[in-house]
Amino acid sequence: MNNIGHAPLVQAIGNFPARELIKQWLKAGYVEAEMWHPTDTGVPQGGGISPLLLNVALHGMEQALGISHTPKGVLRGTYAVVRYADDCAVFCPTQERRSKLNTSSPHGLGHVDCDCQTTKPTFVTCKMA
Repeated sequence: MNNIGHAPLVQAIGNFPARELIKQWLKAGYVEAEMWHPTDTGVPQGGGISPLLLNVALHGMEQALGISHTPKGVLRGTYAVVRYADDCAVFCPTQERRSKLNTSSPHGLGHVDCDCQTTKPTFVTCKMA
């Protein structure tokens, strides 16, 4: 993810006791080439809080994509999502469905208010034998 909107993220946190600390962390900015840069969007990359904040932001994505699991853990739905650290992978059943999945779609990641990286995603087509 390139940028995650701060307002939806803070709203998702709710009344968490450290909410104000997290808001400060989001606005802390970063230093590059001895220059301070403010941050209005996104989360601190490489920090210990980054995976946690991404998972808070992505909470509800499975429901938005129609994904559920049986009590035994069997996947129900046409998509699958794997989250790891501060990244995630979305598995789509067809290339056509993948092309319809974007950040502005209510069945995609639109509820997160984020921009997916356009240079990083790798799309692989797998077919069952």
